[in-house]
Amino acid sequence: MTFSRLAPLLLLLALCIDHSFVGAQRKAVREGKDSISAGKPPLPLTPATAVPSRVATKPSFVVVLVDDLDQLLNSTDRTYLPLLHSLLGDQGLRLRNMAISSSTCCPSRTSLLTGLFTHNHGITANLPPYGGWSKFLTTRPDDQSDTWMPSQLQKAGYNVYSIGKFLNGFAVGPGSVCPRGFTVLDALVDPYVYSYFGPGFSKNCGTVQKYGDSDYSTDVIRDKAIGYLREAVAAGQPFYMQVNPIAPHERCKDSEEGGGGRLACDNAIPAPRHAYLFRNASLPRSANWMTPLPESFRAAVAASTDSVRSGKELGAVQSSLQLNTAYRQRLRAMASVDEMLGDIVQELSAQGVLDSTHIIFTSDNGYHMGNHNFGQGKTLPYEEDVRVPFFIRGPGLPRGLVSDYPTTMVDVPATVLALAGINLPGGMDGYPIPFHRIMPTAYAPALGAKAYDVPSAGLVPGGRPYMRDNTPIEMWIHTPGAPMNGVNFRSVRVCTSYLAFGTPATYRQAMATASRNGSRAGSHIGLGDLLFSAGDRTTAGDALGVDLDMYAVGSGSSSSSSSSSVRDRSGSSGSRAAADSGSSSSSSSSTGITGTCYKYNNWCFGIRELYDLGLDPAEVNNRYSDPRAARLVQRLEALLSVLAYCKGDRCREAYGAIVGPGRVLGFADLMDPSYDSQIAALRRFEFQGCSPEKLDNELTWYHGG
Repeated sequence: MTFSRLAPLLLLLALCIDHSFVGAQRKAVREGKDSISAGKPPLPLTPATAVPSRVATKPSFVVVLVDDLDQLLNSTDRTYLPLLHSLLGDQGLRLRNMAISSSTCCPSRTSLLTGLFTHNHGITANLPPYGGWSKFLTTRPDDQSDTWMPSQLQKAGYNVYSIGKFLNGFAVGPGSVCPRGFTVLDALVDPYVYSYFGPGFSKNCGTVQKYGDSDYSTDVIRDKAIGYLREAVAAGQPFYMQVNPIAPHERCKDSEEGGGGRLACDNAIPAPRHAYLFRNASLPRSANWMTPLPESFRAAVAASTDSVRSGKELGAVQSSLQLNTAYRQRLRAMASVDEMLGDIVQELSAQGVLDSTHIIFTSDNGYHMGNHNFGQGKTLPYEEDVRVPFFIRGPGLPRGLVSDYPTTMVDVPATVLALAGINLPGGMDGYPIPFHRIMPTAYAPALGAKAYDVPSAGLVPGGRPYMRDNTPIEMWIHTPGAPMNGVNFRSVRVCTSYLAFGTPATYRQAMATASRNGSRAGSHIGLGDLLFSAGDRTTAGDALGVDLDMYAVGSGSSSSSSSSSVRDRSGSSGSRAAADSGSSSSSSSSTGITGTCYKYNNWCFGIRELYDLGLDPAEVNNRYSDPRAARLVQRLEALLSVLAYCKGDRCREAYGAIVGPGRVLGFADLMDPSYDSQIAALRRFEFQGCSPEKLDNELTWYHGG
């Protein structure tokens, strides 16, 4: 039989096998069980060689951006999203230390499209006049072709697609302005964005197509994505496709703009086929759950915002039962996204382009549910709000690995451009994820270093390139009627090997204890298994100055019962079960890899907070007044000042602005006592008041450059 006659049969067989695999995974989810979490190995998709390969000269991209998905409340666990883990996690790389710089939808989504931090793109909120689609129309970031990622990709020969949620408040009508850079923008439009059933779409800003009341939004987005994938492959050009389902965002009856915030919204709505999933799921509870912030904090908020005039209390307004119900609805709504992801991977395989396509999964921001005694929501600088999942698979990337490398949203467009072979624009604030440097040589991806060695301000030519170890966190909260409305803050999050509050043994024991407590609370990768924890670690990454060649890592599993091991410096191994027990003989404890992350929050009403996330992952012990923190705080203040006003290269390398060019490549270097007097002389960052608008109301020694 000739190949031309045989090929259709092979294609049919491949699709049948793929379909049976995805179907089996879905059945396991519906029945509340998962063969992978029970210890069985994941089943791979049928290799793309079952059909004629269509490998392009440049890689293509599919980015799945979900809405308000938490990392720390365990919503990305393999039990709930088995296809995410089997098709991306086990076949690629998971970065579990990603922190968003502005923890709400519109600013974060604009950062993804521009590679700019919020203080540079200017869209600071979801609602007008400071954010949303109306603010986009006045600032027009798509006019800046050097930082607008869609335009950069189009100039390089890519077809660019976006399906689903674009920006909050997106609307079309006579004379509408359509964002530049898209081959197809098939966007949800107000007032149907958060309906879940009966969504409305506009293709390239044309007439709104309203779907029926029985049509489920995620399923419609899935069908559109599959159709555009076929169109993109048939066009014979590389493509970038961003798929934007609304799950697990709350259902809003009208729009966020028209309903005064939360009052117009209630729980997420799953597809009918998922209505009874996860009936026994329970919201994980960490040490900060229903734990109010100190009275001094609450009093300062009340004195500085409209909460007194509105009679609003700063704290939770929902019961444990209400929060658990909302949590299960979020998990159920994500089940359709998991299925959609499986269908996308299946279609890429069927089209013969899976092996030449990078697939990224992440969220625009995290979410809190009772944490720090707040109900449901986002916008805060705490870990629940800023930590999001990040999965990536694609040509040349390692498979089944986990890294603690600290990345942020502006790094995602920079990474896409680098993988596409496009020179990074100097105006972008992000830095490509250095895959070639955050993995041991044994697992190093087949990617050269050239694309990642981006020239940065203040570095010695030919010297060791910059590795991200810091992220600015900044918000101007504009949610009328809410108790935190009108509040703004500047924060910095730094991951480093510098340990201010104890010995390495102290930190290792604290992380092992946190891991054990997190597992008891029902969380595998969140509450306890934070930064470099003993219970579920692979590698802390080059950002901590570790010689990665010393370590062999590998496991897509986050289960605390896994017997996978990591190798220490001497080559001996220890089980993760020992690590979970808190035993000093655990592999992580014996490696000597110890690092932590610090969070420094500067609020507009005068409160300052310092948290050591290694010792205090729940952020309940403010160490700002600890005498041991004095030198640390001075440096965090200096770094915050630079990151609050940085642009482009300076955002990628902030330390040169503090101590001079080429002298410091990481925060641990900045802690050298020789810099004490120089840093102590710098004016500390201060607010002159609170505002929901980005104003010139800050006092600082650094104002850019």
